[in-house]
Amino acid sequence: ISQLDSQDIPAPWLVFDFVLRKHAKSKQLCKVGKSDCKIIASVCGVKDDEVDVVLHYLHNVAGTLLYYSDIPKLDQYVIIDFQLIFDSISKIIIQFFEDNSVHGAHLESKESLRKKGVLMASDLKNVPDCLEVAELLSLLTHRHVISEMGNNTFFMPCVLPKG
Repeated sequence: ISQLDSQDIPAPWLVFDFVLRKHAKSKQLCKVGKSDCKIIASVCGVKDDEVDVVLHYLHNVAGTLLYYSDIPKLDQYVIIDFQLIFDSISKIIIQFFEDNSVHGAHLESKESLRKKGVLMASDLKNVPDCLEVAELLSLLTHRHVISEMGNNTFFMPCVLPKG
């Protein structure tokens, strides 16, 4: 955000970004509910009808947070700490590729993902300090990392072996 021309950014928007980050840090949150964002925005002088505009600006232009208004399961949250996304993906993959994973899936499910790229949503377990399984699947589908095949079955070609 420091690389942007601060004259183009309304002061309440900058204050909102700062206060939102402080709130998340003090509560040790990686994501904040949109309802909390609206309360914080109001305190910072951002009008209620501007909150979506500000969140889109901070996501798309400033790049200081992630706000996916177009992704079901994530549209009611603002992701403050990007590490949440990386950790969520990594820990899901570890469930399937690390043989001794405590959160590991059944062997046949692991083999299905490794050999065919097929992932069953029912095999995934929520992992503490990560996105919930439904949120992660929504994000990965939206970003075209996985494709839904039906019946909560997904195809994840990026995990297939080469050759």
